[in-house]
Amino acid sequence: MQTYLNLSQPYEAEFSVYTKKVPDENGLFVMDTLIGGNVKGFLLYIDTVPAGLAAIAETSTQHFEVCDFYVVPI
Repeated sequence: MQTYLNLSQPYEAEFSVYTKKVPDENGLFVMDTLIGGNVKGFLLYIDTVPAGLAAIAETSTQHFEVCDFYVVPI
């Protein structure tokens, strides 16, 4: 979970141009999509390096929605 949360910060920062979000007093962005309940978080690794994330919600039985998707620009 910590890796997911770490990767979510550059994701939120990159989209802050559109969302108009600013970091809090600790320099962190609030996440729009929280993992839990019907939302599962997934990580992409290239070799052993975390390189991306996805948050997928199961909106009804066997129906899914991509809530967040991010790949680190390399």
